Amino acid sequence: MVHIRKDKVSFRAQLDVVFPGYDTLYDDLYGPVALAVIEKYPHPEMLQKKKINTVSKVIQNKTCHRQAASDTMADKAIEYSKTIYSGCDKDDIEVLILQRLIKKLKEDMAEAERTIGEMIKLAQELPDFSIIKSIPGIGDNL
Repeated sequence: MVHIRKDKVSFRAQLDVVFPGYDTLYDDLYGPVALAVIEKYPHPEMLQKKKINTVSKVIQNKTCHRQAASDTMADKAIEYSKTIYSGCDKDDIEVLILQRLIKKLKEDMAEAERTIGEMIKLAQELPDFSIIKSIPGIGDNL
C-alpha cells in the first residue's frame, strides 16, 4: 500500500505539470473516469481538439451515467483544457511520464483490489467473521 501512495504522489506532481488544476474537474482524481480521460488525451492540446461526443464516449465506457451526464462531463473537460496553460508541450517527455504513471497506478490499484478480495475470502473462513461483519460501521469496510 505504501507504493500506491508514492505512485499517487508522483502522479499528482506530473499531473500538475501537464494538466494544472485537473483535480478541480472530478471528485475522485483516481477514479476510472478521471484516469480514462487523461489516459486517452494525455495533454490539454489533444483534449481541446476533440468533439464533445468523442470525449463523452470515453467517459461512458467507464461509468454508468447516461448520455446527457457524460456530455456534461465531456464539455466541462474540454472547456477546462481550453482555459489552462500546460507546463509542457504535447510532445515533451512529461506527457510520456504521465502516461506511464497512469498505467502503473491503475495496475497497482487493481492489484490492491485483488489482494483485498483474497484477504476477505480468507477471513470468511474464520468463525468470527460474520459477527465482526455485523458490527455497524464495519460491514463491507472489513
